Amino acid sequence: MIILRLVHRPGALADVMNVFRDAQLNMTWIESFPIVGAPSEYLFFIEFEGHTATPTVARAIEALTATAQRLDVLGSYPKAQHGDVGTGSRG
Repeated sequence: MIILRLVHRPGALADVMNVFRDAQLNMTWIESFPIVGAPSEYLFFIEFEGHTATPTVARAIEALTATAQRLDVLGSYPKAQHGDVGTGSRG
C-alpha cells in the first residue's frame, strides 16, 4: 500500500495508472482524500498486489517516485496462502 501526492495537472492520475498497467500490477483499492489548505489537491491511497522486494514492484515504485510530489510505502506484506493462520479458513 502506498500514498501519493501528485502535481495538480491534467493526466497526472492517468500517468500513475499507466505505471501499474505497464508493470502488470493489479490495483485492488484506490481512494482520494482532499489536502487541507490545498484546493483541488488530493492524497491518493493505493493498494495493489505485489511485494516491494520483487523487481517489478521496485521498478514501479521508482517510476512513481519520479512523477509524484510525495510517495510513501505504508506497508508491504506477503500474500497469504491457503491454510495460513488468520485467513478465515476452518478446519
